[in-house]
Amino acid sequence: MVVRFSKEDGPRAGNVWPFRCREPERRPCPMSHGGLKKTSQFRQVYREGSREAGERITVLYMTRNDGGIVPGFVASKKNVGKAHQRNRAKRQMREIFRRLEDRIVAKDIWIVFIATFRPGEASFQELLEDVERSFTRAGLILNCG
Repeated sequence: MVVRFSKEDGPRAGNVWPFRCREPERRPCPMSHGGLKKTSQFRQVYREGSREAGERITVLYMTRNDGGIVPGFVASKKNVGKAHQRNRAKRQMREIFRRLEDRIVAKDIWIVFIATFRPGEASFQELLEDVERSFTRAGLILNCG
C-alpha cells in the first residue's frame, strides 16, 4: 500500500517524500522455529549424528537438548545440479519435513536432509515414501500402516 505525503512531511521531516511504503504484514512461517544455518551446526550433525540412507534422500539426525525439531537441508551442486535444481530439491525436502514433522517421536533433535537425486527423476510421492522409510528405520516416526 502506498501513502502520499505533503511537502511538509518531506525528507527533512524524516519521511520519504512523495511516497512511503508500509511494511507488509508478515504471516507466521510454518518453520518459524528456524533451522540449521551455520556450517558448524551441519558439521556437528555429520560428525556426531546417526545416518539413515534412503534411495534418494539421506537423513542424518542427532539428539540435542535445546528443545524442538530443527531441520537442515543440503543439495550440493555435485549431487543435484544447477541452482534451480538445488532450489527445487530443497523446496521438496522442506515440504516433506512439514508433512512428517507432527509424526516425529523425538522432540529435541537436529535433522539434516541431504538430496542425492535430481528433481525431475523422482516424483514427490516417491521422495516422501523414501524419507518415511528412513525415519521408520531410524525410529524417528512410528509406522502407521
